[in-house]
Amino acid sequence: IGGAKTDVEAVKQEVTKKARIANERSINGKLGALHIQTRRMINALYASLKAQKINSKHLQITLANSKKKYAQARIESRDLINDEDSYLSSNLNEIDIKLQVATTLIDYLSVFSETPCLFNRK
Repeated sequence: IGGAKTDVEAVKQEVTKKARIANERSINGKLGALHIQTRRMINALYASLKAQKINSKHLQITLANSKKKYAQARIESRDLINDEDSYLSSNLNEIDIKLQVATTLIDYLSVFSETPCLFNRK
């Protein structure tokens, strides 16, 4: 009877050990997938931000030209207002993309506070 009890304990310990290993591998897999997904998202957002900055730069040039034309009475005020609106909307889109980058990074980093690892213990 005593031998059977030690066998059961050994089996329980082995099952617990394998369950812990499986759980650790599952968490590592999820973290790896999250890391890859976040990196791709950040890269896409930076590419979008770069394109938006170029767009804003061109709209700024267009707005400056429109202001000159308006001062010379070559265009109407609504055309100037439309150019200003386009330029300011482009600037707002830049800010929105930067906010998305910050939010994505905060979401990414919040996962690591829930996951025990050596880095988080320090």
